Amino acid sequence: MKTLLLYPPARPSETYDIPDEVTEIETFAFRTAQNITSLSIPSGVSTIGRQAFREMKICKMLHLKNRQRLVVLKKAFSCIATY
Repeated sequence: MKTLLLYPPARPSETYDIPDEVTEIETFAFRTAQNITSLSIPSGVSTIGRQAFREMKICKMLHLKNRQRLVVLKKAFSCIATY
């Protein structure tokens, strides 16, 4: 099991594909990720931590690959809508 602990908030890339070997996204992992406009979550991710995407400025392009079972903890997607 590999856990994505923290995405660098100031990373300039607009897209991010979480690596296939990641199985868990930690609480607050993408908190305040300022530049992401598209995020791809691989099928191996089984748990998304509480408020993992809190305060992301844009959270409208989220790709979930081949979902079978996914545990999403409370307020994982508390994004700031900027449409």
